[in-house]
Amino acid sequence: MKTNILPRNLANYAAKQYDNIFNKPKYCYIPHCHARCCSSAPIPDLFLKFVKPEKQVRKVFMTIPAPQYNDYCRDAVIPITKPVDKLIKPSGKTKDGRKVFELDLTKVLNSEDNFCPYLTEIGRCNVYDSRPKVCRDFGNDGWFKCYDKLNLKELLTNKILDLYECLTDILKNALHNPRK
Repeated sequence: MKTNILPRNLANYAAKQYDNIFNKPKYCYIPHCHARCCSSAPIPDLFLKFVKPEKQVRKVFMTIPAPQYNDYCRDAVIPITKPVDKLIKPSGKTKDGRKVFELDLTKVLNSEDNFCPYLTEIGRCNVYDSRPKVCRDFGNDGWFKCYDKLNLKELLTNKILDLYECLTDILKNALHNPRK
């Protein structure tokens, strides 16, 4: 007489749960992410003005009106967290010989290092519980689907490989620069 340890419907449920946890892509890994969701993001102007300044991780040098691509951009601005001197370009001279500079908007909008002022160094949102609607909706199938999400096996593999790389760098530095 053959006995099953798990009833068939429970075994199917367990297999489905395993598949959901380990094989379905649903995890982000910020160090290897190629998405630009938190760079040059349109943030509502009022949000920038009324959210506690101590929650900002990066200094906002200036803001520019967001291009009106969709409803999220209405009354929104793009905070410039990159020093402005790296975003200006010479555009000529005045009649009296002074140089004239202009803000290079293509550099601002296509910049991958003009991060949201609330994004921490490890890629976490510092205002997650009160983030604006554009951030809440990002990643949902209705507005934008991220194709770079990892399943749990890929996520853990990436973390282990990064840890290994970090430890080998530490060991190499320790061997080349021994303490005296």
